Amino acid sequence: MQCWKADAELMLEFVAGRQEAIEPLYRRHSSSIFRLAARSLGPEAADDIVQEVFWTVCQRANTFDPRRGAFRNWVLKVAHFRIVNELRRRSRRPQIQPDPDGLLLLTLASSALDPSEAAWRAYRVSCLHSAMDKLSAEHRQVLRLAFFNNFTHEQVASLLHLPLGTVKSRIRSGQHKLRAALAPVIADLVLM
Repeated sequence: MQCWKADAELMLEFVAGRQEAIEPLYRRHSSSIFRLAARSLGPEAADDIVQEVFWTVCQRANTFDPRRGAFRNWVLKVAHFRIVNELRRRSRRPQIQPDPDGLLLLTLASSALDPSEAAWRAYRVSCLHSAMDKLSAEHRQVLRLAFFNNFTHEQVASLLHLPLGTVKSRIRSGQHKLRAALAPVIADLVLM
């Protein structure tokens, strides 16, 4: 059973070398950062912003001082600067087109999933989480960083302070174990 720890405590553990302390922080704050970035930059760029923010958090973890404020405020400030930098990089403002008759609005596709697609997506996510839970902590950690957070192998190695070869081996063996854990689910789907 994992006990709940405060953000500041997790950051101090991360700075002290406990690399897995970043995962709960990511789970707690990534959705807020995503929503903030999506409002300003759109959902496609928001994923990149979340990754850049947590990459910065990992690189500058030793600059976080809990006496100066809460982690949430600190990480949102990092996110704010990343978003502003991206807006500057784009150096353009959205062009507003007049649409008095609402014709442009009618041409926009709905982003909502139909119920069957939403249920199918939820089932796949549930199966993946169950399979990931069967992996060792080492395999879960590298797979999450590499595939869910889209870090390169080199970034994962740097983040975890591991040799690149070790990271690649863990990712490869983790993928094999994940395939084996998902095999019964895939077999059930084929037989349906």
